[in-house]
Amino acid sequence: MNDSSKLCFKWNRFEANSCSLLRSVRDEETFKDVALACEGGQVSAHKVVLSGCSSVLKSILEKDSQHRSTIYFKGVKLTDIEALMDFVYKGEAYVAQSSINSFLLLAEDLKVKGLYGPNYDGPSPKDNNNIAKKVLDDSGLKEEKEQVESSPNIEE
Repeated sequence: MNDSSKLCFKWNRFEANSCSLLRSVRDEETFKDVALACEGGQVSAHKVVLSGCSSVLKSILEKDSQHRSTIYFKGVKLTDIEALMDFVYKGEAYVAQSSINSFLLLAEDLKVKGLYGPNYDGPSPKDNNNIAKKVLDDSGLKEEKEQVESSPNIEE
């Protein structure tokens, strides 16, 4: 059978389903094969997801072929790791104003896509005068900026 006689089957909602799947597996323990640990506890995740979002974690995980790996983060708060995993799996994370710098530094250290790199135009860890909230909608990426006030309203 040559290529000209093949039929193409395309799932029109593939991207939407993939996003939905990724969001749902964040809260399930099934198939998680790596733990991100720090002094305050640990968060379980999937190696394939971490490898896809961070070149640093991909490099670490490629060298470690154990069934269930643990990566320890010295000096990192559990809330920062949890927020980073929310960002990776759900595309957004709620971070307390007092933790913005440590959260962004962790993302920068791990080179997390969407929070680091040449296409990232959000706040830097050194300057948190503005918080950029990115929303992906049907027409693409739009950005809304909120000024940080001296007495913040923190959503938990």
